[in-house]
Amino acid sequence: MHMDTVFELTDADSPLFERLCHPKMREDFLRHKSQKLKDWELSELASYIKSEDCTHDLQALLAGEFDFPLPCQVKLRKSRSERRRIIYVYPPRQNALMKYIVWGMQEYDDIFSDSLYSFRSAINSISLFNKIAQIDYARELYAVKADVQSYGESIKPDILLTMVESIVNQRDPALFLFLKYLITRSQYLVDDEVVHADMGGLPGVPLSCFFNNVYLMELDSIMGSQALLYSRY
Repeated sequence: MHMDTVFELTDADSPLFERLCHPKMREDFLRHKSQKLKDWELSELASYIKSEDCTHDLQALLAGEFDFPLPCQVKLRKSRSERRRIIYVYPPRQNALMKYIVWGMQEYDDIFSDSLYSFRSAINSISLFNKIAQIDYARELYAVKADVQSYGESIKPDILLTMVESIVNQRDPALFLFLKYLITRSQYLVDDEVVHADMGGLPGVPLSCFFNNVYLMELDSIMGSQALLYSRY
């Protein structure tokens, strides 16, 4: 039986990697990306997402076969600053696959606080400004802005893994094993030399947005319960 026919029979309770093989899931993803990408970028992405290579890669992940090339560590200069931001870059094929996976993981969106406005499927920073505009405060208030320096690099992989396991493992063991593989890999390339070290929350990798949000869930809960209006982006 053809692979597309097999996955037409799956339902919402089946593993994510199975559902991502379904033609409709692929079309929905590309339709979503068409609003954000240039024509040539969308064409390159579609050539992989619609291909047998993508099907093969998803089947391998479902079978627990993880064979990604090592990512390259890249240091980007921040605008108006001499500071450098560290990110990790996978080859185009693996990067496209992870973009597709993290889009499929929007089903986990409801675990996050209503005060979180980054990397959400239904709300964004515009939602926050609309919320502020609707509030009629009876007194003058002050706003406090805080930032976490080098946030992606500061994430502890062992702590992150425990949190991701509590959220994903029971619901989708195959997905969790893949996320565990990425979090605990601890190897990357710098100028073609292999470095053995943790990669934090994998800044720059498409799945890092999910890791970032999971890691600060407790902060969101505490601040959301104590601040008059708390938001994180």
